[in-house]
Amino acid sequence: MFTSRRVYSAFLGGTMKRVYADVAPVFGRLNRADFDRPEWQNICIEAHKKSLNDQIVELQAIEKLERGRIQVLPHQIDAVMTAINKMGTRAILADEVGLGKTIEAGIIIKEYLSRRLAQRILILCPAPLTTQWRGEMREKFGESFIVADAANRDLSGFEDWDRHPLLIVSIDTAKKASNAEKILAQPWDMVVIDEAHRLKNDRTVGYHFAKRLKSRFMLMLTATPIQNSLFELYNLVSLLQEGLLGTPEYFKSRFVVDKQGRILQDSEGLSEKLRRVMIRHRRADVGIAFVDRHVESLLLEGTPAEIRLHDEVIRFVRRCYKGNEALTFIRLSRMLASSPQALRSSIEHSLEHCTDPEVSEGLSNLLELTRSVEENSKFNALRSILQKVDSKLIVFTGFYETQNFLAVKLGAMGYKVVLFSGRMNQRDKDAAVEEFRGEGQILLATDAGSEGVNLQFCHAMVNYDLPWNPMRVEQRIGRIHRLGQKKDVLVFNLAIRDTIEDYILKILETKILLFANAVGETDLILSNLRGPESIEKAILEIIALSQSREDLKGGFTLLGDRLEMARQAAEQIKEFDEQTLSLLDLSAIEGVAS
Repeated sequence: MFTSRRVYSAFLGGTMKRVYADVAPVFGRLNRADFDRPEWQNICIEAHKKSLNDQIVELQAIEKLERGRIQVLPHQIDAVMTAINKMGTRAILADEVGLGKTIEAGIIIKEYLSRRLAQRILILCPAPLTTQWRGEMREKFGESFIVADAANRDLSGFEDWDRHPLLIVSIDTAKKASNAEKILAQPWDMVVIDEAHRLKNDRTVGYHFAKRLKSRFMLMLTATPIQNSLFELYNLVSLLQEGLLGTPEYFKSRFVVDKQGRILQDSEGLSEKLRRVMIRHRRADVGIAFVDRHVESLLLEGTPAEIRLHDEVIRFVRRCYKGNEALTFIRLSRMLASSPQALRSSIEHSLEHCTDPEVSEGLSNLLELTRSVEENSKFNALRSILQKVDSKLIVFTGFYETQNFLAVKLGAMGYKVVLFSGRMNQRDKDAAVEEFRGEGQILLATDAGSEGVNLQFCHAMVNYDLPWNPMRVEQRIGRIHRLGQKKDVLVFNLAIRDTIEDYILKILETKILLFANAVGETDLILSNLRGPESIEKAILEIIALSQSREDLKGGFTLLGDRLEMARQAAEQIKEFDEQTLSLLDLSAIEGVAS
């Protein structure tokens, strides 16, 4: 009688499923001479032979990529070939931050679409990265994905899950009950999960949603597959190949020393198993030199008219924001920091649709104040930057109105200005990049327009206004500070002293160290931020609840303390992750041990 228990997995019905939890029934059939028909055995043998000869030896995707749009590095090719040929394209891509996990996933997606091995692909990622993924896939790989979150503001009303074969959805949107069943009902060929460490807890709704996804191929991207415990690694691997690491009890007894799961034993044995599903490269492995980043934040003295406008907008938000229409009030508050022109346009649009007499009166008063601002402190600072930066310059703003204001002013000064925005079609965007690469001196870019665009031929940028979500700021920097950049990167931040933007900038600089971190590390910090609301909503609540400037400062101090604690937690996670993974050999590069 055989009593040992082992777990086997197979790809059945569109997902990896546990086949046997106990070998006793199998031996029971052998004892009874209960065999399947010979034809089935022959089919299995032929299928196995075919699988051995069906490896991809040359990537069609590389040939289809346009030159100049993407620089593919050797370690990325190694990762792609390993994931496809050795892992059945069910893999965790766990390269360190900045080594191009998105490129690796993009090449695999392009390869499978080119060979028609996949037609329906779902990309799941944090909400701030949805449009970033769309831009990367469009600009670098020529594939048009639909972002479900952006397609319909009323996310519960998005009904096109079956109509769009290439879809990007935020994890939070996908796991909602109203969406989850519709997504799970779709037969996806490939699922890509970015920042997969967010699914580390097998007790969460997100984890159980991912567990139920039906997909032959799955890629999980994370630079920190182990955060607080080895059991989290077990959970992630189980999403890809249930049973690979045995039962939880077996995994704990063989690979874990302590109850918390923080001390590893038998690293060679775990490496042998993980090499079937995980690839990790360190910066030291690939031999790439990363350029430095130099950041200068300019705190400006606002004019009396600018300060008065700022304070009146704060009072208006405090008086009129009742917890609803948060996006409208966030946009109004952010436009305040961008330019009077942007704020004026937003107010005029709001007045056209306003039915509340109190709100209408407040907006009308603010509209008059915007017309009283004659001198623009930020534009004066931008002129000073232009005088000392002897190179091409990208100026980022979140708003078209500010972009147009700057285009007129800088054009009148004789600069060759190029506009780049989300309102342009692909042909116009390509033409704008080439114009900026050539004779253009200044690129005025909006966040919506710059997703996925490679601008490494420029090394200097200005944040004319700051997004409230740190990941958006990081994405701006990532347009020029990325693989392929040859010069040290210059980043200038503009903010008027003692304003909301000043307080936000201090948090970014001193609490989460955003401008010192490598691009890609911010999500780990934000995922450790305690509290149910988004950071944008948290800032709006601070503004609405503050009765004085001291209250405002105090509110931002508390938010900064929360973010600092989140950063410290992220640093501890990175340290534990690096210490543990350094014991494992997971590189796809021949002769390199992690």
